[in-house]
Amino acid sequence: MVRALVAIRPPAGLVLKQEFPQRRARWLWRLLFGGLIGNLFYRYARRRRFLDAFSRKNLFAQPEAVDQEWLEMLNQGSRAMDTRWAVYSFLARFWRRDWEPLLTGLKIPAQITFGTKATGIGSSKNWDDLNERLSTYKEQLPNASISTIPGRNVLPYESTEECVNSVREWLAAL
Repeated sequence: MVRALVAIRPPAGLVLKQEFPQRRARWLWRLLFGGLIGNLFYRYARRRRFLDAFSRKNLFAQPEAVDQEWLEMLNQGSRAMDTRWAVYSFLARFWRRDWEPLLTGLKIPAQITFGTKATGIGSSKNWDDLNERLSTYKEQLPNASISTIPGRNVLPYESTEECVNSVREWLAAL
């Protein structure tokens, strides 16, 4: 049913093939995120000051591009405490399985777009650079259209016009 794939700022190849021990993920979920500590952490992390600093340090290529509209969107999205479960699922790394066979087995057209300043977040920041990502994806998906546009990790927001044009041009060429 899926006829094509567009991936804007997908994870690094190493992240896609590294499995995270599910036992540790469940431990993190139960002991850290599921109780009082998790509740307090989410309340702390959704503060405007934290969101601003995190965005400037980890998400945007140009820290000054973090604007009030972005921060308000994050504020609105995190207002309900129930939204924390998606954040915790990501942080607990439940999504980290060996996705490489599924990725390399794709038989549909794919467009992969990275920001020219793409980085990992957390410990992956030390081993994940743009050239490594490009190389990995070109090797894993030799028939994919792989491109870069200005930005870092939130390309649809940082470089909206370039992001839309990149997808539009790729779709027109299909």
